[in-house]
This record gives sequence, structure tokens and C-alpha cells, in this order.
Amino acid sequence: MSLDALRQFSINSISSILPLDGETCSQMVDHVLTLGTDSEIQNYFLQLLGESDDSLSFIHKFLEWKHEITKKSQSSQKKKFNDTHHENETKSKKQSQPAWGSGASASTAQGVDNKGRLSGKTKSTTTSQLLDGKVKPSSKKSKKKNLDNLKDIDALLTELEINSDDHSGRRVCNCMATRHPLFEVAPNCLNCGKIICAKEGLQPCSYCGNELLSASEKLEIMQILNTEKVSLEEKQPDLKKKIAESSAIAAKQKAKAKKITITMKAGENLWHAQDRALKEADKAKKEAAELLAAQKKELAEIEEQAKELKKYERAQNVTPELLAAQEKLETLLNFQATGAERTRIIDNAADFDTSAASSGISSGSMWLSPIERALQLRKQQRQLRKNKTTEMNRTGRGKKIVEMVIRNGKVEMVERNAIPGEVTPSLPNSENEDASDFEDQAEIRELEQKIKDKKSIEDSSISKNVWDYEKDSETWEKPVYIGSGVENGEGREALGQQLPNKPRVQFFNDSETNELLV
Repeated sequence: MSLDALRQFSINSISSILPLDGETCSQMVDHVLTLGTDSEIQNYFLQLLGESDDSLSFIHKFLEWKHEITKKSQSSQKKKFNDTHHENETKSKKQSQPAWGSGASASTAQGVDNKGRLSGKTKSTTTSQLLDGKVKPSSKKSKKKNLDNLKDIDALLTELEINSDDHSGRRVCNCMATRHPLFEVAPNCLNCGKIICAKEGLQPCSYCGNELLSASEKLEIMQILNTEKVSLEEKQPDLKKKIAESSAIAAKQKAKAKKITITMKAGENLWHAQDRALKEADKAKKEAAELLAAQKKELAEIEEQAKELKKYERAQNVTPELLAAQEKLETLLNFQATGAERTRIIDNAADFDTSAASSGISSGSMWLSPIERALQLRKQQRQLRKNKTTEMNRTGRGKKIVEMVIRNGKVEMVERNAIPGEVTPSLPNSENEDASDFEDQAEIRELEQKIKDKKSIEDSSISKNVWDYEKDSETWEKPVYIGSGVENGEGREALGQQLPNKPRVQFFNDSETNELLV
């Protein structure tokens, strides 16, 4: 099966499951084909299509056919690389020195010609941001980076496979790595010496048209990436088997007849037979629901194990102090994200607690001024009146009107609910409700304005309160010290008779402080 056939099959299957048009389904399939791992494809389809039998069967077939197409493309690519290996190596040996650059760069280029770029290395030198156009400049000490994501590896393999055949959409940039980061896999062209930036990436040189990497180097990179991919897949749980099992179970359940067959035994009543058949159908439906719940639980356990494995791998080469700091950081971030839910207080009871408001015992009202307490009480009374009116209208116990019509010597009495705002002789106070509410609002606004004016006066008085040195010096009395030159205490006794006996601590000369001291 080709890639176009897989795309058409996916569009038809999605349109049969979901009521979507062909263009939308085509965009969804194109997005799925850009995903790297099977787990991402599975999660995307499950979130989009649900966990029905048709969805699981479609996901299973899609993954199988995608693997077949990938294997065919890799085998054909490997065969093509082997055929052109000798020709590219011969061509690379005849490459000239760079058009610009020092002798050191020329010797480096010759060294690359005689020896493979990745030969003699035991570890991969590829990065997780290779070939995606978003490479960040790295220092010389951190040039070797290992890929730890299957998505990045699949993206690299796809890029290597596509760039070998498709040269239609070439990217041209002459910034010489001054505007964009340097492309670390192939920093410059070995034929003309042009410096390659990350925007151009792995493609033929935009100046001379020669390949940046030979076929052997590309094949070696693909082998290293495949090795890393296999090692990463061994660490993660095998979800393909679980998907196949669940799809097989779903196919078996779908193959079973969903019709309710009623079989009557000898001498059995029809109603009893129908009851028995319906009970069996309910039992089968309950078993299917339990099986689906067990499958969901198993998938959740597998995902939990994958998270624990990822956490263990992350903490394997990390010091305990750094791990504790990271956990503390995650806890604080979670605490910050959910802080609004925990600190939000909804106190509806305080709006109706009139007794506490009048006595000043409610939350914060014991510190309120008399005007603020009156305002709070007025608001609560208005709210209670509105709630009472609403409750009476809801229960049908509002004001009613009885109409009497006399015709042909008969009296007809019709009872109906009074319309709000209706003026009738029997309801002289029907307009007073709106008038009283308007008066309450006016009084509330008046009290609020008084509180606002009072606070503004207090603020202005506080702002005008400037420290005065002379006034402050008059508040206190300077202490009088007795010198040591007085002999035999005679002068001290004389001074003691003249000076009043005052306490050691001085206080303000105001009535409020004296009352507190008394």
C-alpha cells in the first residue's frame, strides 16, 4: 500500500465515524502523518474518535499499514544508498578546497574527505533539534547531545529519507551563519566552502549543488538513529500489543449478533421468554461495559508505569539535592496554579444575617463605624425583601385580583395573579414596592457617599499631619541632672526640696492618656 492509499483509507474511515467533510478529514490525516511515535497517533485518534469498536479497528489497521510503508521506504532507500555509495565517494575525493577560509579549514575539509564524519565515534553526535530549523547555538563543551525522544528520531529519519529524493523545495540563505545558527552536522560545503546555516539544513548546497553529506555518512547516521530508536522503544511499554488485543476483542464482539433472539421453551409464556431474553441482553451489555472499563484501567496503569519509568530515568543521573529541589519547584508551581480555588471564599450567609449585622458580631462588622453598620443593615433588608417577593411569585402566593362580571343576572368571579406595576383599586399599594426599592437604593447611595466623604476627610487630615519640632519639644520636659560636686549630701537634700518628685516615665499631657493611666 502506498502513502496516498493510506491517506484515502483514513479519510474514508474518519468520515464514516464522524460527520465531517472530506477537507477536514484530509487535514486531520496530514497532521497525524506528521506525528512521530505510535503512542502519539493512538492518543490523538482515541481523543478524536472515541473508544468505539470501529475506532479501535481503524487505529490498528492504520498503524499496521504505516509500519509497512515505512519498512518499504527504508529498504528502498538503503538499496539506493548502496548503489550510489561508490560514485559519491569518488566524487568527494575530487572536491577542491573552500573558496574562502584559512588553511586550517582546508586541512579540516581534507580530513573529512579521507575519513567518515561519524567514524571512530561510539556515541551519537546528533541533537534533538537537528534539521528542524530551530537549532540554538551551543558552546564547544556541549556539542555532543543524545536524543531521548522517539519523535525527534523519527523526524530525523523522515528528513533523511525525503531530502535524498526531493530537491524541489530548496531553501536558500546567504547569511553565513550570522543571522541563523550554524548547522552542526554539515557546517560548510566540502566543494565550494559555503557556510551552511540552520535555515538551509540538510539539502544540496545552494551555491554549487553538491550534497553536504555523502551516501555512506547518511547511511551511518540512519543506523545510529535506528539503534537509539530501538533502545528507547525497549524502555517504553509495548502498547502495540495492547491495541492489537483490544481491537481483536472488539472485532469478536462486533462479529457477534447484536439481535435479541427470543426462544420459547415448551409450555413457557411469551412474556417470560421476553423477560429472560432481555435479562440476558442486559447481562451481556454489562459484561462488555466491565471489559471496556478493565481495558481503560489497564491502559491507565500502563501510562502510569511509563510516567514512573520516565521519572526514574530522569532521576538516575541527578543528585538527590537537585531532585528534591525539582520536586519542591513542581509542588510550588502546582500550589500557585490552584491557589485561586483554595483562597476563594463565598460567604452567602453573611448577606442575610441581619441579627449579627445589627449587633456587630458578624465577620468584620465589629470594627465598622455606625454609618457602615447602618449601610450593611440596609443592604441586607433590601435583599431579604427582594428574596421574599421572588419566593412568593415562584410559589404562586403573590397578590391576586378577583374580577367580578355581572351578565344576565349572573355573577362571574375570575381570580388571577396581579401583574407587577399594575394599578388597581383593590391594590392601592401595588406601586409602593418599586417606590420602596427606589427609596432603599437612594438611601444606600447616600450612606455610601457619607462614608466616602468621611474617609476622604480622614485621609486629607492624615496627609496634613506634619511633624512639628517646636510643638513636640513642648510636650516633653527636659530632665534635670544633679552633679557630683555636692558634698555630704547637703546640696542634694536642698535640691530635693526644691524639685518636685516626678516618676521616671513621662507621658503625654492630654486627658485621654491620663484617663487610661488612672
